[in-house]
Amino acid sequence: MRLKKRITKKEMKQDEFVLDMLKLTVFVQKHLTEVIAAGIGVVVIAIGVLLFLHNRAKVEEESLLALTAANVQYFQGKYQEAETQYQVIIKKYSGTSSGKEALLFFGNICYFTNRLDEAIKNFETCIRSRPNDELITIGAMEGVANVLEEKGNYLEAAKKYEEIAQRFSKNELVASRNLLNAGRCYEVMKNFEKANENYQKIIEAYPDSPNFSKAKTNLSLLGRS
Repeated sequence: MRLKKRITKKEMKQDEFVLDMLKLTVFVQKHLTEVIAAGIGVVVIAIGVLLFLHNRAKVEEESLLALTAANVQYFQGKYQEAETQYQVIIKKYSGTSSGKEALLFFGNICYFTNRLDEAIKNFETCIRSRPNDELITIGAMEGVANVLEEKGNYLEAAKKYEEIAQRFSKNELVASRNLLNAGRCYEVMKNFEKANENYQKIIEAYPDSPNFSKAKTNLSLLGRS
């Protein structure tokens, strides 16, 4: 009687591999349509993302060119022409960086032309839309404070100036400027203690600031009040 050959572990693994491959082949054949559809879906999504990024970059470029043209008018003092262009940018490119920056410049024009409520509306919208852009945020927050001061709301203006100084305390120029502005508002209200406090902060915290000498002068004048 002939003995059967014993199957080794290696041969068993090879047989299992063959079976697995056969199962995979059968699965693919049964679900070929779904497999192809899934592959096409991935490609379509990838193409869609690439097109979106390309279009977004193109829109950003277009909005920047439009903003640059409007800024030329603005810095030449041609506010009416600049305003028209800013309004188009804000409407057409609202989701872009330039569209949000246009809110700041448009707010400034409203302030210069004594449309204070419209100015503060644009400044506040700008702040909400560009929270991580320090330069734009500072400009818009100072715009709000300036409007409040212009409207005679000196306490609110002073608090806004102090908020800016505290938020951007590491920025020597911005912090000292807004502490100086806050002190001025408190002086108008004859709250000399708070005015003194803000001027003193400049002297102690920002001795190298260009507002240092002005703060010292204001302090000496307060002593004579």
